[in-house]
Amino acid sequence: MTASPTTKPAAKPALKPAEDKIGALIVSPLAELGYELVRAPLYLAWGPPEAKPRLAALMQSWLGGTAGIPGVINVERGMMTQSFSDAGYRAVAALGRCAVSGEKFPEELRSVGMENYYPATLHMLSLTLLDLKFSTC
Repeated sequence: MTASPTTKPAAKPALKPAEDKIGALIVSPLAELGYELVRAPLYLAWGPPEAKPRLAALMQSWLGGTAGIPGVINVERGMMTQSFSDAGYRAVAALGRCAVSGEKFPEELRSVGMENYYPATLHMLSLTLLDLKFSTC
């Protein structure tokens, strides 16, 4: 069945903007951001120099109140609900800090050990980007 020209399409559910908590980067229907957020620093660091202010805002929002530990953020409350302990997640956070402020990339994260698939992939991408774009860290 096709809609007639006068029939309005069904309304989509409203998305909750997460811009206040993560630097105007993501709009999500979720109240929490975690696994879908952890890739964002890689994309922004890989981007043009103009992306640096967004990366800085994201890093502050994501890691600012957590002693630099990456994890899941409850957007509505603006707080971390779960931390990510795998080295790959910490490598993304370290790369973000390197890209924003030139912070030295930790020696213990310069090689990939036995990790689960997703954090290991993030770890390898972080190391690749470190080598290609941020070798001074």
